Amino acid sequence: YATTPFFALSFWPCKYFLKIPVFCNFVSSVSEIVRQKGGLKRKIAAKIVSGCEFLGAKMADVLMPNGQWLKQKLLNWRVSASKIVFRSVRPPQIKINPAQTGELREAHHLSGKKVIFTAARLEKEKNLEVALRALAEIKDNDIAWLLAGSGSQEAALKKIAGELGLSDRVIFLGYIDHTNIWPYYELCSVFVLASLSEGMPTVILEAMLMRKPVVASNIAGNRELVSHQATGLLFNPVSASDLAEKVNQVLSDVDLADRLAAAGRAKAAEYVEQYQNIEQIYQCFLAKL
Repeated sequence: YATTPFFALSFWPCKYFLKIPVFCNFVSSVSEIVRQKGGLKRKIAAKIVSGCEFLGAKMADVLMPNGQWLKQKLLNWRVSASKIVFRSVRPPQIKINPAQTGELREAHHLSGKKVIFTAARLEKEKNLEVALRALAEIKDNDIAWLLAGSGSQEAALKKIAGELGLSDRVIFLGYIDHTNIWPYYELCSVFVLASLSEGMPTVILEAMLMRKPVVASNIAGNRELVSHQATGLLFNPVSASDLAEKVNQVLSDVDLADRLAAAGRAKAAEYVEQYQNIEQIYQCFLAKL
């Protein structure tokens, strides 16, 4: 089992010597993450990584792309369509307790504040340092950022937040179980996702279903849900200033925020209708054993 074709390639001894089939849950493109960071060396590295992804995809027995753009990438590589099982989005079980939302607002001292919310693993590919620097450019002290997630970059991000003078404006919530995350969507004014690479980001779908305006990095996975100025706003993933500008637009323009939220809700509803039971996917894989 591998999460990208790049890592699937490392299982070639299992496939060819031990005859063990390889299943790839294609959640993101490593070459895309490298390319987004910019620079000539990274562009060259991205080409090499892309070649490894190609070989890994060709070798895998079953691939489950998390997004139409990843599915198209596989087809462009002439991977057999019979090996591709597209993963639709499972309708989330939304549970909102108004009293709990109020309690959270009080517990985090958010009364009278506009809230930015992000749910993401605290890893480099989630590009959270750029998000922190964007918040530092927004001088309004009545804006707070709630960050739900855990990961290897937690200590580094907290240090950066302190250096930027954001310790009292950024609240690191840690890992939050999915069943308990809905009140945080409910109390936020805008949802932000700054990732360098995504498949089809479920957190954006969830924010849209909660009728929240979304500001997201301009990458292929996010564009499946976010059309700029239609269902959300897109920003240059390496520009903190661009992110700060887009967040300010949403927070300062109620009509814009409402329009984006309504259109996003309608877009998300389309994806929910495409849900395919995950059991069918694994049955397809098991049939190939």
